[in-house]
Amino acid sequence: MKQKSSIENIDYCRFGSFKLCHEDKQELATSIEFLKRKANAYQWLQQLDRDSTLIDVGASIGIFSIPAALFHVDRVIAIEPNLSKFNLLAKNIRLNDLTTHSILPVPIAISTEFDSKIIQYCSFLDETVKSKASSKQEFNHQPFARSLYSRSLSSIIKENIEPNSPLHIKIGVGQIQYDLLESLFKEKAIHRITSILVELCPNIKSHEELINRLQNTGYIFEQSKVGLGNSNYEKDMDFSVYVFRKFVPKQLCEITSSFMKNKYKTSIEYSKLKESQLMKSSNDFKFTPSGIQKISRLPSTYALKTLYKGKELNHLPILMVDAALQSSFEVSPFRFEGSVTETNTPRYLLPRNSLQKLDSQYFSKVISLLNSRELFYLVKECFDDAISEFKLTELSNRLYGKKESIHLEYKLVPRFRHFVDLHSFKLDRHIDSPDTFAAVIIPLMPYATTTSLVSGGLFDREYLKLTKEQISIDKSSFSKERLIGTSQHIPSIYFSFSVRDNKKLKLNGAPMNNCEISLQPGEGLIIPNISCIKSFGILTPQENNLIADYDKFSAHAVLPGVRELYRPVLLIDYILKPMVEDIKSDEYGNNINNFLSYSK
Repeated sequence: MKQKSSIENIDYCRFGSFKLCHEDKQELATSIEFLKRKANAYQWLQQLDRDSTLIDVGASIGIFSIPAALFHVDRVIAIEPNLSKFNLLAKNIRLNDLTTHSILPVPIAISTEFDSKIIQYCSFLDETVKSKASSKQEFNHQPFARSLYSRSLSSIIKENIEPNSPLHIKIGVGQIQYDLLESLFKEKAIHRITSILVELCPNIKSHEELINRLQNTGYIFEQSKVGLGNSNYEKDMDFSVYVFRKFVPKQLCEITSSFMKNKYKTSIEYSKLKESQLMKSSNDFKFTPSGIQKISRLPSTYALKTLYKGKELNHLPILMVDAALQSSFEVSPFRFEGSVTETNTPRYLLPRNSLQKLDSQYFSKVISLLNSRELFYLVKECFDDAISEFKLTELSNRLYGKKESIHLEYKLVPRFRHFVDLHSFKLDRHIDSPDTFAAVIIPLMPYATTTSLVSGGLFDREYLKLTKEQISIDKSSFSKERLIGTSQHIPSIYFSFSVRDNKKLKLNGAPMNNCEISLQPGEGLIIPNISCIKSFGILTPQENNLIADYDKFSAHAVLPGVRELYRPVLLIDYILKPMVEDIKSDEYGNNINNFLSYSK
């Protein structure tokens, strides 16, 4: 029988006390024990920044959310799908005189697969079960089951959290964390999170994979505190409390912007003590290019599939960031040639000798990749396919020297560089230099910002009449004439403009589409540069015009900019060099033998 609700005053150590309404004495005892038992979670809660936001998934009656809103954070979004517990949560919010800004109770389920759909929620199992989506709320009359609206975590973050606000997530709802957090990876929202508290069982395969994914994206946890204060039930199930914090390399702390320091303040303090826990690449790590998939025709762009397994890199990408920023490694800020970004652009180059010193095993695997013919043939295949888009068979014949009129010989030399791009780094739309045959871009941290493609597209004519007030423009411009913006019509656009005396925008021609490429973890990107053919002197005037138009209306970029705190990336350029020209091995690596002769 359902017990009558009663109110208890809960002593919250040195911070004060709060009121808690309950209907079950056993549940109340369990909730009070929570504060004492889960020392790892309790310590984490106390370390949260006062100006931060906490998303509490599985808030129950508010044992975590209420003290968080009263004493620790600026705002709590408390998510509880169980209707009876949610009603008590709402009562407890009112009992403690908390406003909806301080704590927002949300009676929904969290699911990536069923985002914005109705699912069947079984309260007696305290889990969601799959069902067909419905267009409206319908209640199932079976005992303990009802229909419930579901949202993904990334949707909640996008719609409710300020981009620069420190954000923490607590999840304690059993065995479904993989689906709960999946949207953060798919929508690249994971890098917005400062820390995550989650109950996991490493013996469950999906939980083990989640731990690996979080580590690969720059989050670390303190092994000595895993499982600290677990309940008997959790011990039987081998569940443990994990606290993942974004790792901030010490060198980055000194140069990052003030608002980023504020966002990751607790992580910065924690990271200083945990650098010794970072691991380099494993012995099993290797690059294994397995094929390509075309993902764009304008410009011709290809995904390099299953290039490596991210978990085998361990914490090497984080170590690269720290190494690239250390003055002892003689690293200087990098400025992209031809870009109109500011002089102090936050991109750094990690020299090859520094990389070799950091992880000689990984360095040798990069050299092996360049020495192998696998990557070379895939790059050539992409280049040939890009040329075929022009329907110019004769051009292909002339390019590869099948006619005796061609006497030029070129080496195709792979050059590799490791860059570290910091938050807000951007590159304006550009094509590669004339001596670049193709570029291979390999992100070393999954779910990070990737290259975007800027190309022409179809636009509503009414859109060209929009005023400045109707377009949300990124505050950071590349010049006085080019900006990235959004509107209700188009999510991401690239346009040039001028401002009239009446402060209305005049668009200089139709805008372009700006689309960020979606890559799976371990994938790379191949972008052929067919403009390099112009340097051979083998094109007809008509072919020259075709390629000139191609360059004019298609390009690649990093826009609107890097969202995460840091982004390590491996860039391999296949450079055209005359056969008679000497190649410096320190510039291109040990491998200078991969070449393509255009006069066979």
